[in-house]
Amino acid sequence: LRERYQEEMIFMGPGVNVDGDELFHSLWINVETKTWSFIIVNKQKEVTCVIASGDKLKMFGPPMI
Repeated sequence: LRERYQEEMIFMGPGVNVDGDELFHSLWINVETKTWSFIIVNKQKEVTCVIASGDKLKMFGPPMI
């Protein structure tokens, strides 16, 4: 993602699936080209999945509380 689309990781969070495997969710974006990718890595199974991606990213400011 970094090499092909110049996307940078802006979020990573851990999780666990129903089999107890550790998952790492990450969101990658390129604010200039408006591309984004949402990735999940399962280290135990050595699998990486692209869950979703797109090219019409829109950034929002902090939520108003």
